Amino acid sequence: MRNLRHIFILFFCFMFLPATGEETDLSAFLDTVQLRSYHAPMHSMTRIRVYPSDSIYVEEYKETRYFNTDTLFHYLATRGYKAVEDELYYYYYDVVTYMPKEQADSEVRKLHRIARRYGNPDVTFESEFLPLFVELNPEDEDNFHSVMDDMYRLAQKEASRGNIRDEVYLLRFIFNVSYLNGYYARAFRFARITADRLDQLTDEQFADRKATYFMVGNAYHSFRDYERSIPYLKASLRENGSRHMADRANLRARWSLARYYASMGDLKQSDFYFLSMWNSPDQVKMRPLYDMVALTGLAENAMKRGKYDISLRVFKLCLPSLQLEKQSSFPAKIALDMVECYLEKGEKASARCMLDSARILLKKVEDDKEVSHYYTLENQYYTRWGEGDKARSYLDSIFIANRKYEDKHNALVILRAEQELFETEKALRKQQLFHQKIIIQLSVAALIVLAGTLLFILYLYRKKRMAYHQLVLRTQEWANRMEIVLPPKANEAETDDLALMETIGRLVEEEKIYCDPELNSEFLAARMGVSRNAISKAINSTQQKNFAAFINDYRIREAIRLLSDPANDHLTTDAVATDSGFNSRETFYRAFKARTGITPTQFRKNRN
Repeated sequence: MRNLRHIFILFFCFMFLPATGEETDLSAFLDTVQLRSYHAPMHSMTRIRVYPSDSIYVEEYKETRYFNTDTLFHYLATRGYKAVEDELYYYYYDVVTYMPKEQADSEVRKLHRIARRYGNPDVTFESEFLPLFVELNPEDEDNFHSVMDDMYRLAQKEASRGNIRDEVYLLRFIFNVSYLNGYYARAFRFARITADRLDQLTDEQFADRKATYFMVGNAYHSFRDYERSIPYLKASLRENGSRHMADRANLRARWSLARYYASMGDLKQSDFYFLSMWNSPDQVKMRPLYDMVALTGLAENAMKRGKYDISLRVFKLCLPSLQLEKQSSFPAKIALDMVECYLEKGEKASARCMLDSARILLKKVEDDKEVSHYYTLENQYYTRWGEGDKARSYLDSIFIANRKYEDKHNALVILRAEQELFETEKALRKQQLFHQKIIIQLSVAALIVLAGTLLFILYLYRKKRMAYHQLVLRTQEWANRMEIVLPPKANEAETDDLALMETIGRLVEEEKIYCDPELNSEFLAARMGVSRNAISKAINSTQQKNFAAFINDYRIREAIRLLSDPANDHLTTDAVATDSGFNSRETFYRAFKARTGITPTQFRKNRN
């Protein structure tokens, strides 16, 4: 029977589901619909897939909540973020939020140890986020703004690391927490920042993109900025349901759109979105509540069409379950809707009873809109039954409640937030321009210093080149003197030595015997028919140098002549050394530099 009842309900759901823009009479559906039951726990908490080891008692809800930090973050490190999305949401918002400060600080220390153990970037991020989450105190304005600034710095750090999910999650967190706690200037600044970032991404890059669009759109919707709100809300819709149990954005977006069209008087579109809520496949936290929201929304639209009996049936069906869901604001709203129905039907006693119930329910919440609604209905109640004095007594209360609601949800808040954002961006641009100016000035100064250094280096280089050029000229002049110039002391030499030296010089210069690498004093002595000692004595007494130095001077002169002629530029320095009579490159370089002051390579570069 139970399964048949579910089939019957679903039959009516789809049978009366209108296409967009088409009007369908939902009376039959609302007159027979019943609340659905769910096998999984779908009320106040998410499903727990980790074996609980710790617990806390939440006085506000009179219930014990279980958790397991070690297993949760072990799964995060080993299985990835998607495997534990619901559990992370539950851990932060249903457990840590309600922890005593000492226990929350203990959780922070434990998570730091877990992060060091795994070295996993996801766990490391959570270990940086949790201390800020625990430290946050929305009731302390200075603390709130300080922690939000730290959150934003963490978001920028995650952006620099390329962690898109954590970056956008933090931007969304800053926006949403600011909005929920009444810090609207910061909230709407970050609504714009977050939305701009979402526009740059795809669903693959940030899986909660649609859910975040809903948060932004819903905030603008609350302040009646529908021009911005509606596109964001529609961008957040899914046809295949939400990704995980904590993601209720799809249902809530449909709810906001249904309320928007109802406020515009388009009940057909409003019915469409309320029915789409009821028929959505989302299996999410608090799904039974959203079922009742959809049904009571349809009932409110029926009430606007004058079908009060059908509306009252749905309200009576849902109100007890709504109170069990521990949602005080919504039951008060339904009670007030029932008052309207009873007033229209002229049922004084029932209207009075529900007004008293609504007053009790409203004491548990701070909802200026519903408070204003309550005072308005009290005024209408007494007006209808001719008690003018009592009716007038509620006028001031209506005015005060309306003023509080308008002040809280005034669209000027958004304008102030945007102005603040503009000023912040202006200050940031000014700071960036200042930094750019400093960088330009430092760059110009560095260029001047660099130019000065280069000019000084060029000056030294040219000076060195000139010195080398002078050495080359003097070396060439020395090499071009073909005759043997006798030192001053040579005149003191014996006549035989002078005669022999003249013969040696003529032989060396005319036949260029110095070009033979194997030339030595024995070979020269044999060639001239004199003793080796006679040749050495003649060279020493007339030239004041030994045989090897005497021959090397001729070889160096030959090398200079070869290096000075551009026609010989095809010759390597090694070839010049060999052609000049040197038997090794090292001997050539050493002898050349010792005689000229520069190397053969430097000589060739500076010969002009």
